[in-house]
Amino acid sequence: MNFSRSINYLLTYLNGAWANNRHQAQLPPQQQKSVPIEVDDIGLLPQAPGIHVQVEGVQAAPVIQTNETTERAQSQAHAINSLVGFIKRKEMMASYLLKSAKGNFNDLTYVQKIALQQAREQVHFLDLSGVPLTVESIKNIQAHFPNLRTFIAKDSQLTDDCIKVLRMCPQLTRVNIEANPQLTDEALLSLSEVSTLQELCLSDDNYSDQGITHLKKLKNLTSLRLKDCAQITDALGQAIRAFAKLTELHLVRCAGITNVGVADFFTENSLKKLTLADCLQVSDETKVIFAEYEGLTFFPQEQPLTWNQAAPFH
Repeated sequence: MNFSRSINYLLTYLNGAWANNRHQAQLPPQQQKSVPIEVDDIGLLPQAPGIHVQVEGVQAAPVIQTNETTERAQSQAHAINSLVGFIKRKEMMASYLLKSAKGNFNDLTYVQKIALQQAREQVHFLDLSGVPLTVESIKNIQAHFPNLRTFIAKDSQLTDDCIKVLRMCPQLTRVNIEANPQLTDEALLSLSEVSTLQELCLSDDNYSDQGITHLKKLKNLTSLRLKDCAQITDALGQAIRAFAKLTELHLVRCAGITNVGVADFFTENSLKKLTLADCLQVSDETKVIFAEYEGLTFFPQEQPLTWNQAAPFH
């Protein structure tokens, strides 16, 4: 069963179980059937009417009273507990839930909100590509996920104001904000304050050499990917000298880069991987030289970005 189908199955099961318990609560007491809550070590059940939680290590021991309020609370707690466990085991679940709500936390169900809250410290990875995100969306992400390390939001209608909020995520290490044409150099100025940032992916022609210069403050940057950045010129070679830890530079369809500019890529830096794909002013002869450059892995074509869910820890 693939990931999407398994998520849909889980949500269908939880919704069905909750509805069944609500039906049970409407029956006369003598006809009600108690449904046990499966409690494991994935987290604590929420406090609710009719349920008392005692904490022993990471175990939660509910003491159940049988009444209509308790039945509903019990069913709700079971759904939350199950969803929390699934989020912790399958981190993409958090991305799936937020995508289903189109990035709007207010459109999440009560169970989904509580589950995300309880699993908040385990969410390190979010991919919300294709979901229109607002400043309010980013504020909620920043507030709910303090350990977020990887943030992917391609084609998400991000604005410079969104990035001003995103920069306050304290542990960001990887950011991919490609295909957001409303972003400008102002967004790069904001990102320059994310001292933990190690990998950055940008695209579109609103970024200039000045914007890349803003990024000089990123002393931990190891990988930079620029795609369809027509305003980026040979000045990039000078700018990347400030990136002492930069080992990967990937340029795709950057029309302003020439043979002269790429010669500066290897001055006072430690590049190990270089992509020059469809950069029209870079000759095939230059690419042959790079292909034979000792200690360098050279890619003449665009390579797929393969960020998995496990963000780097340093």
